[in-house]
Amino acid sequence: MSILIGSFILEVFSIRWNQLSAKERAKISSFSEFLTNVSKLAKAALISFKNIPKLLNSSNQFSESSNIMKKKWVRPESDGNVMSSINEKINLSAMPKKEQKRNEINKLSIEENQIENSQADK
Repeated sequence: MSILIGSFILEVFSIRWNQLSAKERAKISSFSEFLTNVSKLAKAALISFKNIPKLLNSSNQFSESSNIMKKKWVRPESDGNVMSSINEKINLSAMPKKEQKRNEINKLSIEENQIENSQADK
């Protein structure tokens, strides 16, 4: 596998080299151009190595801050019947209008009975 990759790299290099003009070949093969390219590479490596501690610190701060922040419940809990009210709305939207009116009348009568019972207990 490494022989195949090596031959591919050599082929690409030779094709690119043959596409260069005589001036470009002379410039690339000169020692001064080689030194400038190596110095550019070294500068890029130094900059990247200087940024590694910053990246590590920022990732540590992020993980610590995620431990501090807790998820908060946004919706207020009225009777704990949040899901039942949602289910009722879904069921009502699927019912025909006549059945919806009957259900509303039944709920009103149940609520009236509960109010009467609570007043009678007092």
